[in-house]
Amino acid sequence: MDQTTQTVELNGQTYQIGRFSARNGSWIMLQVIPKIARAFSTIQGSQDQDAFSFALISRLIGEFAETDEETFRRIQAHALSVCRRVEKGVPMPVFVPPDTFAIKELEYDLLTVLSLTSHALVFNLSPFFSGDGLRGMFPTLPDSAPQSSQL
Repeated sequence: MDQTTQTVELNGQTYQIGRFSARNGSWIMLQVIPKIARAFSTIQGSQDQDAFSFALISRLIGEFAETDEETFRRIQAHALSVCRRVEKGVPMPVFVPPDTFAIKELEYDLLTVLSLTSHALVFNLSPFFSGDGLRGMFPTLPDSAPQSSQL
């Protein structure tokens, strides 16, 4: 893993996204993989890239909408706990699990909270789905097995 943090700009603020612990990332991955697999299994591969991306995003939203509230809150708490808002060059925690916003105005800022949650999940989980992520875990997979980038 090359990068330990990623910087994003949201609503004129700079945020730093960090990495999940291996335990938290593993649990989140086990929650997410079945949803991603179901979403991919329902998408037609012959569509152009824009249509495919739209269909996949729509299907993923549908899959995640079916997540029970407790599981969603646990995933979101893990995601937000690795986010920091950078103020005067100093990264400040955004959220302290299980339920406390360290930056109080974010408690009612739906768009920023969803954006930070999404950035944290993508930053932390995307290495598994690119390059040799899956094959790195299971180097003995046969050559006919799908590569991570095909999932």
